[in-house]
Amino acid sequence: MGLAGNRIFLALASVMIALIESRKRRKREMFFQCYGSSSIASQFACGMGPSAIVASWTADVARFTGERNQYLLY
Repeated sequence: MGLAGNRIFLALASVMIALIESRKRRKREMFFQCYGSSSIASQFACGMGPSAIVASWTADVARFTGERNQYLLY
């Protein structure tokens, strides 16, 4: 992930922390729907920072990239 991607993730992380601490369940649930799961909440609750969360995606991104390559036409 490039520098711009990390900045975007850090901005989203700060919003996520605020949503977790917030009592506005609807907004929190909307974030989880956009993210794809609520697993990020448990990662923040365990004290993982944004860079550690991004690093935890490395294996999944590599697997996806490998699977995706067979479908590229160019």
